[in-house]
Amino acid sequence: MCAPDSSAGRETDFSHDAAHLPLIMPQLSLRVNRDNPNHHLWNNNGTWFIHYVVHPTPFTKERIRHSLRTKSLAVARAQRDAILGAAYRDSLALAA
Repeated sequence: MCAPDSSAGRETDFSHDAAHLPLIMPQLSLRVNRDNPNHHLWNNNGTWFIHYVVHPTPFTKERIRHSLRTKSLAVARAQRDAILGAAYRDSLALAA
């Protein structure tokens, strides 16, 4: 998309070129409470949800919350483990 540049009398491209943007990978902020096997899970009117935090940049955080679409705690725990994956298993091992 081009917009006129009034100072130079020419058009300037304001689109972002991905090659010039810094590569920032979101970081997962993962805390594990071994005394609570339902950590990162909550039950909302019978349906299990997951919640966790990611850090898109070193200066910001974003809370992620979404439905696991199950009423089964066992299924919810399995889905949580699959979503959080190796990071969750590693945190459990470190907390031991």
